Amino acid sequence: GLRARDLVLGFCAQAPQIKPLVLVLKTFLRALSLNDPYTGGISSYCIVVLLHKYWFETERAQWFSTADCGSLLFNFLQAFVLRFEKQLTHVDDPLTPPVFAEDGTLLQPSENIMQSCYQISRLCHMFRKAVTALLPDNPEVGPSESHDGPLLERFFAVAGTTTSTQTEPRAAPA
Repeated sequence: GLRARDLVLGFCAQAPQIKPLVLVLKTFLRALSLNDPYTGGISSYCIVVLLHKYWFETERAQWFSTADCGSLLFNFLQAFVLRFEKQLTHVDDPLTPPVFAEDGTLLQPSENIMQSCYQISRLCHMFRKAVTALLPDNPEVGPSESHDGPLLERFFAVAGTTTSTQTEPRAAPA
């Protein structure tokens, strides 16, 4: 509800570069029908939390400049696959932290924001394909010099769409 909205707005204010990445990922996932938690996909809230967590960890460790959205997206996709391809799908909800007793015993675990993502293996497979498509000299798409479009075209081609189809209005039902 409102707390989740405020959290997302705060995350986007703290790390404005995640906002366009959320839009890119939501568009990509929508093209694959993986954007709806009711059908086993991943929720927008979960995407924001995961991207922010990855941005925060990267900033703290100073692995690379998080100002570069392309690097942030590419490395996020790789990290996502490494973490989740083994079906490890628990991600703590920042709005419901775990409760511990004074002696450190866990009394109540945090809510898992990925509990409904039962298509995690398909999600990881598509993220892995997207990473591969973005690599230079990929044998599946050819050398980067032979590709005339931006890298996002290669990214969206994995989902069977292009960036031009993402901005066209949907036709009204007949």
